[in-house]
Amino acid sequence: MICKNCNSENNQKLSLIYESGTNNISTNSKTVGVGLGTGGIGIGSASTNTSGTSQSILAQKLSPPKKNSYLLAVFVMIVGAIFLCNVYELSIKDSIFVLIGIFLLGFGIKIFRVNYRYNSNTFPKKYLEWTKSWHCNKCGNIYSE
Repeated sequence: MICKNCNSENNQKLSLIYESGTNNISTNSKTVGVGLGTGGIGIGSASTNTSGTSQSILAQKLSPPKKNSYLLAVFVMIVGAIFLCNVYELSIKDSIFVLIGIFLLGFGIKIFRVNYRYNSNTFPKKYLEWTKSWHCNKCGNIYSE
C-alpha cells in the first residue's frame, strides 16, 4: 500500500500494529524465608500471581472499536425493578418511588436498546473499516484500502 497523504510505502495494517504492540503478561512467584529471633525460628512462604496486558501507546491509539456494554442498562433496570417490587408496601404519599421505578426501568430499557442497535448495526461496520485500515509510519496518516 502507498500512503494517500505522503506516497510512502512504509505502511502497516492497523490490526498488525495492534497485535504486535499488545502483550499478555502472566507471572508466578514463590518465596520462602527463615528467621531467627528471641522466640525461636520462624519459617514463612509467599506466593504471588500477576496477570494483565501491556500495550504500546500506538497499539492503544489504533485499537479496534469496542462493543457497547449492557452492564449499565441491566443495573438501571434492576434498580427500577427493585423500586417497583416494593409497591405493595408503599402508601399513596410514597408514589414518587413508583414513578422513579417506572422511569428507571424505562430508562434502562432505552439504554439497552441503544447499545443493542449500536452493537448490531454500527459496530460491525466500524470493525470492518478498522480491519481494512492502514497506518503510514512516515506521516502517521490513517487510511482505508
